[in-house]
Amino acid sequence: MLNLNLNVKGEVEFKGGNTSLSGSPTTTVKQHVIRALYDGTSLSKITKIVLVDTGGTERDSTTSLSYSVSGNKLTITCNISITANYTIGKVRSYAGADLYFETTPSTQLSVKSGDTVNVSLEITVSISGTLVYGDILISLSMVDFSNLVCNVLAGNTTPDKLNISTIVFVGSVKNFNITPSKTLSADGLKVSFSGSVTSDTTMRITAIRIQAPANILWQYTGLDVGIYDGDILDYSEDTSI
Repeated sequence: MLNLNLNVKGEVEFKGGNTSLSGSPTTTVKQHVIRALYDGTSLSKITKIVLVDTGGTERDSTTSLSYSVSGNKLTITCNISITANYTIGKVRSYAGADLYFETTPSTQLSVKSGDTVNVSLEITVSISGTLVYGDILISLSMVDFSNLVCNVLAGNTTPDKLNISTIVFVGSVKNFNITPSKTLSADGLKVSFSGSVTSDTTMRITAIRIQAPANILWQYTGLDVGIYDGDILDYSEDTSI
Protein backbone atom coordinates (compact mmCIF):
# COMPACT_ATOMS: atom_id res chain seq x y z
CA MET A 1 0.00 0.00 0.00
CA LEU A 2 1.27 3.44 -0.97
CA ASN A 3 0.12 6.60 0.74
CA LEU A 4 0.01 9.98 -1.00
CA ASN A 5 1.28 12.79 1.24
CA LEU A 6 0.62 16.47 0.50
CA ASN A 7 1.61 18.90 3.25
CA VAL A 8 1.24 22.67 3.36
CA LYS A 9 2.51 25.38 5.69
CA GLY A 10 3.24 29.06 5.28
CA GLU A 11 3.25 32.57 6.64
CA VAL A 12 1.19 35.73 6.50
CA GLU A 13 3.06 38.98 7.06
CA PHE A 14 2.19 42.69 6.98
CA LYS A 15 3.14 45.82 8.84
CA GLY A 16 0.84 44.95 11.75
CA GLY A 17 2.45 41.57 12.44
CA ASN A 18 2.95 38.09 11.08
CA THR A 19 1.78 34.57 11.79
CA SER A 20 2.51 31.07 10.57
CA LEU A 21 0.05 29.02 8.56
CA SER A 22 -0.72 25.32 8.81
CA GLY A 23 -3.29 23.22 7.06
CA SER A 24 -4.03 20.26 4.89
CA PRO A 25 -4.84 19.36 1.30
CA THR A 26 -8.45 18.92 0.27
CA THR A 27 -9.79 15.61 -0.97
CA THR A 28 -10.10 17.29 -4.36
CA VAL A 29 -6.37 17.85 -4.88
CA LYS A 30 -5.54 14.32 -3.71
CA GLN A 31 -8.12 12.86 -6.10
CA HIS A 32 -6.68 15.00 -8.90
CA VAL A 33 -3.16 13.63 -8.27
CA ILE A 34 -4.54 10.08 -8.39
CA ARG A 35 -6.44 10.92 -11.58
CA ALA A 36 -3.23 12.21 -13.16
CA LEU A 37 -1.57 8.87 -12.39
CA TYR A 38 -4.59 7.10 -13.91
CA ASP A 39 -5.10 9.00 -17.16
CA GLY A 40 -2.97 12.16 -17.11
CA THR A 41 -5.82 14.63 -16.46
CA SER A 42 -7.40 16.82 -13.74
CA LEU A 43 -4.41 18.08 -11.72
CA SER A 44 -3.95 21.81 -12.42
CA LYS A 45 -1.90 24.89 -11.66
CA ILE A 46 -2.68 26.80 -8.46
CA THR A 47 -3.99 30.09 -9.79
CA LYS A 48 -5.38 32.07 -6.86
CA ILE A 49 -4.77 32.76 -3.16
CA VAL A 50 -7.77 33.99 -1.13
CA LEU A 51 -8.01 35.49 2.33
CA VAL A 52 -11.06 34.39 4.35
CA ASP A 53 -12.38 36.23 7.38
CA THR A 54 -13.24 34.57 10.70
CA GLY A 55 -16.89 34.35 9.67
CA GLY A 56 -16.00 32.23 6.66
CA THR A 57 -16.50 34.89 3.99
CA GLU A 58 -13.90 35.09 1.23
CA ARG A 59 -12.48 38.60 1.11
CA ASP A 60 -9.41 39.75 -0.82
CA SER A 61 -7.43 37.64 -3.28
CA THR A 62 -4.81 37.69 -6.00
CA THR A 63 -3.95 35.70 -9.10
CA SER A 64 -0.49 37.30 -9.35
CA LEU A 65 1.52 34.45 -7.87
CA SER A 66 5.23 33.61 -7.92
CA TYR A 67 6.30 29.96 -7.94
CA SER A 68 9.56 28.23 -7.03
CA VAL A 69 10.09 24.46 -7.25
CA SER A 70 12.97 22.66 -5.54
CA GLY A 71 12.86 18.87 -5.44
CA ASN A 72 9.62 17.85 -3.76
CA LYS A 73 8.81 21.36 -2.50
CA LEU A 74 6.76 24.12 -4.12
CA THR A 75 6.87 27.64 -2.68
CA ILE A 76 4.20 30.15 -3.70
CA THR A 77 4.44 33.82 -2.73
CA CYS A 78 2.13 36.76 -3.37
CA ASN A 79 1.04 40.19 -2.18
CA ILE A 80 -2.66 40.85 -1.49
CA SER A 81 -4.13 44.34 -1.22
CA ILE A 82 -6.68 44.72 1.58
CA THR A 83 -9.94 46.49 0.70
CA ALA A 84 -11.82 46.32 4.03
CA ASN A 85 -11.30 45.85 7.77
CA TYR A 86 -11.48 42.22 8.95
CA THR A 87 -9.63 39.44 10.76
CA ILE A 88 -7.97 36.73 8.68
CA GLY A 89 -9.32 33.31 9.64
CA LYS A 90 -8.19 31.16 6.67
CA VAL A 91 -5.99 31.30 3.60
CA ARG A 92 -7.21 29.24 0.63
CA SER A 93 -5.41 28.11 -2.52
CA TYR A 94 -7.43 27.45 -5.68
CA ALA A 95 -6.71 25.80 -9.01
CA GLY A 96 -9.35 27.47 -11.13
CA ALA A 97 -12.61 26.83 -9.26
CA ASP A 98 -11.19 23.88 -7.29
CA LEU A 99 -10.08 24.38 -3.70
CA TYR A 100 -6.74 22.58 -3.28
CA PHE A 101 -5.41 23.74 0.12
CA GLU A 102 -6.86 25.53 3.14
CA THR A 103 -4.58 26.87 5.88
CA THR A 104 -5.25 28.46 9.25
CA PRO A 105 -3.15 31.19 10.94
CA SER A 106 -1.60 30.23 14.27
CA THR A 107 -2.76 33.61 15.56
CA GLN A 108 -5.49 35.74 14.03
CA LEU A 109 -4.40 38.91 12.26
CA SER A 110 -6.67 41.95 11.94
CA VAL A 111 -6.12 43.88 8.72
CA LYS A 112 -7.36 47.26 7.54
CA SER A 113 -8.29 48.73 4.20
CA GLY A 114 -5.12 49.91 2.46
CA ASP A 115 -2.88 47.26 4.03
CA THR A 116 -0.80 44.91 1.90
CA VAL A 117 -0.44 41.33 3.11
CA ASN A 118 2.45 39.10 2.04
CA VAL A 119 1.56 35.41 1.83
CA SER A 120 4.03 32.55 1.49
CA LEU A 121 2.94 28.92 1.11
CA GLU A 122 5.22 25.88 1.10
CA ILE A 123 3.76 22.65 -0.31
CA THR A 124 5.68 19.38 -0.02
CA VAL A 125 4.76 16.21 -1.91
CA SER A 126 5.75 12.63 -1.19
CA ILE A 127 4.54 9.08 -1.54
CA SER A 128 5.42 6.42 1.03
CA GLY A 129 5.00 2.71 1.48
CA THR A 130 6.50 -0.72 0.91
CA LEU A 131 5.95 -3.55 -1.54
CA VAL A 132 5.84 -7.22 -0.64
CA TYR A 133 7.22 -9.19 -3.58
CA GLY A 134 7.08 -12.90 -2.87
CA ASP A 135 8.51 -13.11 0.64
CA ILE A 136 10.63 -9.96 0.20
CA LEU A 137 9.66 -6.61 1.74
CA ILE A 138 11.16 -3.77 -0.30
CA SER A 139 11.08 -0.04 0.24
CA LEU A 140 10.11 2.62 -2.24
CA SER A 141 12.41 5.34 -3.54
CA MET A 142 11.00 8.35 -5.34
CA VAL A 143 12.51 9.54 -8.59
CA ASP A 144 10.41 12.10 -10.48
CA PHE A 145 6.92 11.81 -8.94
CA SER A 146 7.07 14.55 -6.28
CA ASN A 147 8.93 17.03 -8.46
CA LEU A 148 6.44 16.49 -11.31
CA VAL A 149 3.44 17.10 -9.02
CA CYS A 150 5.04 20.33 -7.77
CA ASN A 151 5.72 21.47 -11.32
CA VAL A 152 2.13 20.77 -12.39
CA LEU A 153 0.87 22.82 -9.41
CA ALA A 154 3.24 25.60 -10.48
CA GLY A 155 2.08 25.46 -14.10
CA ASN A 156 5.50 24.41 -15.38
CA THR A 157 4.31 21.13 -16.88
CA THR A 158 1.12 19.20 -17.62
CA PRO A 159 -0.54 16.31 -15.73
CA ASP A 160 -0.06 13.84 -18.59
CA LYS A 161 3.59 13.62 -17.49
CA LEU A 162 2.29 11.67 -14.44
CA ASN A 163 0.20 9.13 -16.35
CA ILE A 164 1.43 5.64 -15.37
CA SER A 165 2.14 3.81 -18.62
CA THR A 166 4.65 1.05 -17.91
CA ILE A 167 5.90 -1.26 -15.18
CA VAL A 168 9.55 -2.09 -15.80
CA PHE A 169 11.03 -5.22 -14.24
CA VAL A 170 14.75 -4.40 -14.31
CA GLY A 171 16.78 -7.51 -15.08
CA SER A 172 20.46 -8.38 -14.96
CA VAL A 173 20.38 -9.23 -18.67
CA LYS A 174 17.38 -7.33 -20.03
CA ASN A 175 14.35 -5.39 -18.85
CA PHE A 176 10.70 -6.43 -19.14
CA ASN A 177 8.43 -3.51 -20.04
CA ILE A 178 4.83 -4.27 -19.08
CA THR A 179 1.65 -2.30 -19.72
CA PRO A 180 -0.35 -2.63 -16.49
CA SER A 181 -4.07 -2.50 -15.85
CA LYS A 182 -5.30 0.46 -13.78
CA THR A 183 -8.47 0.66 -11.68
CA LEU A 184 -9.60 4.04 -10.33
CA SER A 185 -11.74 4.43 -7.20
CA ALA A 186 -12.88 7.32 -5.03
CA ASP A 187 -10.04 6.79 -2.57
CA GLY A 188 -7.18 5.52 -4.69
CA LEU A 189 -5.71 3.72 -7.66
CA LYS A 190 -4.86 0.05 -8.16
CA VAL A 191 -2.10 -0.83 -10.65
CA SER A 192 -1.54 -4.50 -11.44
CA PHE A 193 -0.06 -7.01 -13.89
CA SER A 194 0.33 -10.78 -14.09
CA GLY A 195 1.81 -12.61 -17.06
CA SER A 196 4.54 -14.91 -18.29
CA VAL A 197 7.92 -13.71 -19.54
CA THR A 198 10.22 -14.86 -22.29
CA SER A 199 13.90 -14.98 -21.46
CA ASP A 200 16.72 -16.62 -23.39
CA THR A 201 18.73 -17.11 -20.23
CA THR A 202 18.35 -17.33 -16.48
CA MET A 203 18.58 -13.85 -14.99
CA ARG A 204 17.84 -11.83 -11.87
CA ILE A 205 15.23 -9.12 -11.32
CA THR A 206 16.91 -6.32 -9.38
CA ALA A 207 14.31 -3.52 -9.34
CA ILE A 208 10.74 -2.57 -10.31
CA ARG A 209 10.09 0.83 -11.84
CA ILE A 210 6.74 2.59 -12.20
CA GLN A 211 6.99 4.82 -15.24
CA ALA A 212 5.09 7.54 -17.04
CA PRO A 213 5.84 8.02 -20.75
CA ALA A 214 9.01 10.08 -20.16
CA ASN A 215 9.75 9.73 -16.44
CA ILE A 216 10.40 7.17 -13.72
CA LEU A 217 7.79 8.08 -11.10
CA TRP A 218 9.05 5.79 -8.33
CA GLN A 219 10.87 2.50 -8.04
CA TYR A 220 11.64 -0.40 -5.74
CA THR A 221 15.28 -1.48 -5.53
CA GLY A 222 17.18 -4.14 -3.62
CA LEU A 223 15.49 -7.09 -5.31
CA ASP A 224 17.34 -10.27 -6.22
CA VAL A 225 14.77 -12.64 -7.74
CA GLY A 226 15.63 -15.37 -10.23
CA ILE A 227 13.65 -15.40 -13.50
CA TYR A 228 13.40 -18.30 -15.95
CA ASP A 229 11.76 -18.56 -19.36
CA GLY A 230 7.98 -18.89 -18.90
CA ASP A 231 7.93 -17.64 -15.31
CA ILE A 232 5.02 -15.51 -14.16
CA LEU A 233 5.72 -11.91 -13.17
CA ASP A 234 3.15 -10.50 -10.74
CA TYR A 235 2.73 -6.91 -9.61
CA SER A 236 -0.11 -5.32 -7.67
CA GLU A 237 -0.08 -2.01 -5.84
CA ASP A 238 -2.70 0.27 -4.30
CA THR A 239 -2.10 4.01 -3.95
CA SER A 240 -4.40 5.58 -1.36
CA ILE A 241 -5.34 9.18 -0.73
